[in-house]
Amino acid sequence: MRVLRLFQIALLLVALAATSACSQSPGVARSPAKSPGAAIGGLVIDNRSRDTLVDVRVVVIKTRQYVACGYIPPMGSCSTTFPLRRYQGNDIQVLWKRGGNAEGTRAFVVPLPDGHAEGQTLEVVIHIGGADGFNAFMRPS
Repeated sequence: MRVLRLFQIALLLVALAATSACSQSPGVARSPAKSPGAAIGGLVIDNRSRDTLVDVRVVVIKTRQYVACGYIPPMGSCSTTFPLRRYQGNDIQVLWKRGGNAEGTRAFVVPLPDGHAEGQTLEVVIHIGGADGFNAFMRPS
């Protein structure tokens, strides 16, 4: 039951992510249009840093539901699929620990990709570390 709940949260997260680290980045969507035709079916978290990330959580602010990944090695990845969820455009926050220190983003929305097709299944992709520092976007799954 908890795993199903986490999958539901992940879908909500996919519906509401964007980019932001400890400071807001240009291009972060703040008020996305709701899209009844967009469905989220997966989440990918890439650790692009040289450090191990632990207790990584993607939290849907409105519902407090979350998807968690306990351990992502340097240059590693954590991913999951879940039952399709309708894009809601809710704020999410990404939290993690690196070297024992708590880090995370401010609340943000992941925008729908340009040119997504009605009924197309999408997945949310989150990059932590690397040249971008932090990035979140959706892509066809």
